[in-house]
Amino acid sequence: LEFRRVLFRSVYNYGTALSMAGRFSEAIEEFKLALKLAPDDWKVRVLDTLGIAHRLNGQHDEAIRYYEQALALKPGDPAIRQDLAIATLAKGDLLKGMELHEVRREIAEAKHQAGAKNQGVLPEGVRHWQGESLIGKSVTVYHEEGIGDFLMWCRFLPRLRDAGASRVYLTGKQPDVLHFVSDHIEVDGIFPLSGPIESDYVCG
Repeated sequence: LEFRRVLFRSVYNYGTALSMAGRFSEAIEEFKLALKLAPDDWKVRVLDTLGIAHRLNGQHDEAIRYYEQALALKPGDPAIRQDLAIATLAKGDLLKGMELHEVRREIAEAKHQAGAKNQGVLPEGVRHWQGESLIGKSVTVYHEEGIGDFLMWCRFLPRLRDAGASRVYLTGKQPDVLHFVSDHIEVDGIFPLSGPIESDYVCG
């Protein structure tokens, strides 16, 4: 039994090294062998790793299949659900992928609870915009991902006004970034992340 575990770790680590070197097809074969050797407490991780390797190799349907197998063994796992969302987006199923990617809020909260100092979390009681009519409504857009992602997506802020929003605000953990955006795109103000956030909806 101990030899089998050592062999498993060797195969899994070799697959990881191949993946890090960009040799994904070879890595996938090693991870498949590792799955056969994996002790029960490693099966979910190996299935998830197989999914990641297939996604990086451009095989999104295969990636999704392995993520779903992993979730069957560990239902609701946020990290695997996020991996599934990314593969679904990469496949081109954008609506389903974005719906699945809402798990990011759950992950952000978990990171915050674990003490991650760079993880900002919205105050309780805010209402996330789910596509309701924005006519006459106010929206606070929050900086939830990296700075580059935030700056890239801010070009869509004017679309909120086009959709009828009466006021558009910003919030986030890095005020300098928010002020930089507000210098270049019209917004109605900046709320501190700690609140209160006085708008009808919030949107990442």
